[in-house]
Amino acid sequence: MPPLWLAVSLFAAASVVEAQQIYFTNDASGNLVRSYSPNAPALAILHQPVSLVAPTNDTVVFSVLAQGAAPLTYQWQFNSNNIAATADTLFLTNITLSDFGAYRVIVSDPLGSVTSSNALLQLDSDRDGMADSWEITYFGSITNRSGFEDYDQDGVSDRDEFLEGTHPKIYNLVNPRLTIISDRGEVFVSPDLPFYTNNQIVTLTGIPDPGLEFLGYIVTEPSYLPSSIRTNPAQIALRGPREVRAIFGLSLTNSLDVTNGWRIDRAGWYGQTKITHDGVDAAQSARMLGASEAWLELNNVVLSAEGTITFWWKVDGTPGDRLRFYRNDVLRTGEIGTNTDWQLRTYYLPAGTNVVRWVYRKYSDEVSEYNGLYYAPLDAGWVDEVSYAVWTNPSLDSDGNGLPDIWEYKYFDVVGINPNADADNDGISNRDEYLDGTNPSSNASFLPRLTVVTSGGTVVRNPDLPKYTLGQTVQLQAVPDTDNYFVIWGGAVSGTNTTNSVLMNRNQSVTAIFGLPLPVALETPSLTWTRGGQIGFFGQTTFSHDGVDAAQSGPIGFRQESWMETTTTGPGTLTFWWKTSSPTNQNFARFLIDGAEQPGKISGQVDWQPQVYYLAGGSHTVRWAYTNNTATLSLTNGAWVDQVDFRAGTTAPEILLQPANLVVLQGSNAVFNVVAAGTPPTSYQWYFNGTSLGAAGVNATLTLSSVSTAQAGSYYATINNSAGATNTVTVTLTVLPIPPPNDNFANRILIADTNAVAGYNFGATTEADEPDHGGTFADASVWWRWTAPSGGKVRLTAHSRGSSGTLVAAVYTGSTLANLALVSSKSQNPIYTNGQYLATLELSFIADAGADYAIALAHEFNPGGYLSLRVEPLVPPLNDAFANRILISGSSVTVTGSNENASYEAGEPLFGLGTGSVWWSWTPPRSGQAIAIATGYSFGEHPSQCRICDHRRRALPDIGGQSSGCLRFDPDQCRDGRARRACGRLHFGRLVCLLFHGASRRSLPGSKFRRPGSVDDIGFGNCPCQRSCLLHRHNDESCLAILPCDSSTLTDSTAIAGLSASVILHQLTRSDDHFVERSHSGSPFCVLSAYEKHPHHFIASFRYLNALPRAGHRLHVPGPADRQRLRRQRHLRFTIYDLRRARQ
Repeated sequence: MPPLWLAVSLFAAASVVEAQQIYFTNDASGNLVRSYSPNAPALAILHQPVSLVAPTNDTVVFSVLAQGAAPLTYQWQFNSNNIAATADTLFLTNITLSDFGAYRVIVSDPLGSVTSSNALLQLDSDRDGMADSWEITYFGSITNRSGFEDYDQDGVSDRDEFLEGTHPKIYNLVNPRLTIISDRGEVFVSPDLPFYTNNQIVTLTGIPDPGLEFLGYIVTEPSYLPSSIRTNPAQIALRGPREVRAIFGLSLTNSLDVTNGWRIDRAGWYGQTKITHDGVDAAQSARMLGASEAWLELNNVVLSAEGTITFWWKVDGTPGDRLRFYRNDVLRTGEIGTNTDWQLRTYYLPAGTNVVRWVYRKYSDEVSEYNGLYYAPLDAGWVDEVSYAVWTNPSLDSDGNGLPDIWEYKYFDVVGINPNADADNDGISNRDEYLDGTNPSSNASFLPRLTVVTSGGTVVRNPDLPKYTLGQTVQLQAVPDTDNYFVIWGGAVSGTNTTNSVLMNRNQSVTAIFGLPLPVALETPSLTWTRGGQIGFFGQTTFSHDGVDAAQSGPIGFRQESWMETTTTGPGTLTFWWKTSSPTNQNFARFLIDGAEQPGKISGQVDWQPQVYYLAGGSHTVRWAYTNNTATLSLTNGAWVDQVDFRAGTTAPEILLQPANLVVLQGSNAVFNVVAAGTPPTSYQWYFNGTSLGAAGVNATLTLSSVSTAQAGSYYATINNSAGATNTVTVTLTVLPIPPPNDNFANRILIADTNAVAGYNFGATTEADEPDHGGTFADASVWWRWTAPSGGKVRLTAHSRGSSGTLVAAVYTGSTLANLALVSSKSQNPIYTNGQYLATLELSFIADAGADYAIALAHEFNPGGYLSLRVEPLVPPLNDAFANRILISGSSVTVTGSNENASYEAGEPLFGLGTGSVWWSWTPPRSGQAIAIATGYSFGEHPSQCRICDHRRRALPDIGGQSSGCLRFDPDQCRDGRARRACGRLHFGRLVCLLFHGASRRSLPGSKFRRPGSVDDIGFGNCPCQRSCLLHRHNDESCLAILPCDSSTLTDSTAIAGLSASVILHQLTRSDDHFVERSHSGSPFCVLSAYEKHPHHFIASFRYLNALPRAGHRLHVPGPADRQRLRRQRHLRFTIYDLRRARQ
């Protein structure tokens, strides 16, 4: 080869040294030899001086690299003026403002000279790598940008835009960058530059690792979908920042067992042999960061008839990640995500050419979870054993549900659907859609049905078919039964004509209303009735007073009327019952005698009322009329009349409506009413406790104004006329004194049993030393007293009626207001229903046998209501006591239970943490690592953050003298209930898992690691889901407890939460590969975490079990709920402990 000449300038940065020009060439064997200027190269500058930024008092260096005939000389210039610098390197020390400007150098040899380009030295006062003048020009300040930001979001930082001379605020004024992502191979780029010019051509050459092959390039640029390139080498034109992902792997054709038409896109897929279903190879999605997708597409699936495609797939990702299947660009059901092991799927394929696609969608970078264990996932999806074929048995029904398998795959993507369900909500079952030949997944494809509802007649349909075609018209004919009459159509049609038609553009329902004869409905066989108005009253059986039938006004429109009338001859007494359901004071029911409206019209929601009228001698026309003054037309908007009765001549008094018992407050009014029929004149004599209240009168109402407690007692009335007399029933008036008798604490009422007691707090007061119940502003309290017959958990239930204020209940111990100690409290806002305010609350507390408890009920803001109260001891679970713990056995076992109503045993080693434990015991069948996994949900209101903290290493007594294999606590060291810490000792080699749920709100100290054999720590996050890896020793009994946190720390409520839990104990074996991430950890591992939020930091503790020496481990820190705040922190500190050596 021809000689290669290279001039090299050698210099030291620490001192000024004259550059030495040395020329090299190679000998015939290709070895470099030293030679001096046999043929000097042309004078040229190989490397120009570079512009710099710096603050004052700093040191900067400019240098130049040149070639030419020796000797080379240098003359540096500042702002085009020579300065005393004649080396190839210019050092400026302790620079001042006068040193900032343009520098260049003239390089000369014996044959001529050449001048370098200008290199600017610019002031950078804040040392952010950007000139002050540039920052002020574009951002108005030198302190509001650090250089790392990207103002115009074009992928280039502000500092790089300064260095490259582009505009930092205009998106499309940027030098393109090229990012190469490569795994399982290497990509060579030519030219390989830090940035490029627009439309510059770049050549990519991919070299796969041994045994693999090139599969494709995935090219991504802003605002465009990724594109794929299947050639290698490949050329791309850079029109902005580009990201190129090179996919190397095994052949997809071989890995997926299908030879035709594979294509990858977006992040891409590749073949590999590490994770497979068939034990040979499988396709895996490429590694992704952040939200992105990987496409795997089979684009030439040709079937001569309908068939299916079958494959296995799995996912190891984070919450929200999904692997989906598309058929001809339509997403199918059955996606998988997060941590899903291999599953077999089959999908329908129509005849012809199909394109199928698998898309793995990643949403975020987070920690994942598998069976309660936290770990860093592989963030990938896998597909294996793909096959497709024509379906050969169209009638096959493998699940016996009456639907062929191929039909179920076609419309539901699975077999085994419910044939009686209606997937598309079109009113047609899946089985009927199959029989009809329609699409069960589309509510636009069905054969509509017609439903006809009648009573008192029939409807003739033409044509009369079980189902119709869409858009078909059906003729209807209403035919009443004998003596009945047609009233109106309802449902899909309307009108009063007996003929009608319905358009079957959907499933339709038609109602034909037929009326009973009015003499039948009104129990008046001797009277003749006339119906009138737009639609007259008609007989029906839906609403009645006598439970049989009644007359109802017709369904009429705005400003229309419905009426019925009859004629009778007096003298005599007319009685009837009526009611309305209508807008109040808009629509009215009226009664008219000979055209004259009688007083007492009714409107609104009025229940059945009796009416009595005396008709004088002669003929009389009586009419009942209902007028509608609203736009509402409904069969439930109207008036009803029942039990019309006319008795001619003189009749003795007959009571239609008796007076009722009354309970009224002292100072309010009491009103007794009686309604009676009989020939007038009629007199009423009222009695109180058997004594007449004065002369008889004509008023059927007794009104007592501003009643006192002395007026409480029994009342009745005697009704007289010329034909006889009769007495009403005797009723009772109860007058509630104001204030209530239990208004004061000293007068609290004893609750003797578990039955509910009634009370009220109208007019109640608040005593001077009375506490703020539940921390509220409740007043008007009333008091009860209850003595616990036994120890244990107790439930208090309180109800309030009539007050819009918040109901508050509080339970205390103490004999005077001054020494009350709060046990528990709770408040509940009322709801408004059926015209009144109602409130109900429940609270629980632990009672001591024989202890007296004071109970206060009050209202906040709007006192005054009727109250009821019930206190009842609760039955604990069977395994509430340690002695009654339930035995569980086996190397892998699941148990379920609940600690609702569980109690606290005297001497129980959980003092200071909580109460309400239930117990199990387990003896491991072999030694080794084990896991305990718990899931559950709370009945209570306050989820807790419970911890087990470390404690002093000292000998502690066993639990009740039982096996030392159980968790032991030192009660004397755990008395600080306010600290909310559980102190105890976990013995190395024994499994003890405690699952907590309760109501503690206190902050907890962070956990500390100690060496095994002393104190072992477990940190729990938010309940109810806790998990842990622990160790055990063969044949040591272990005890499992589920309990809530101590509720005594609450200030406004001490409701004790309940927990329903499912607990899994599982001994790990070598087959438990779902706990192993070979490429990162090399062994099963478990993370024990304690999380505690602080204003400016968080604490997260992790522990790996059985970490192999020299094995690689990945530490993944998930952000807390407020991860946005975590992202803004500048520093994270991680401390890794070697548990075996107890050293950092």
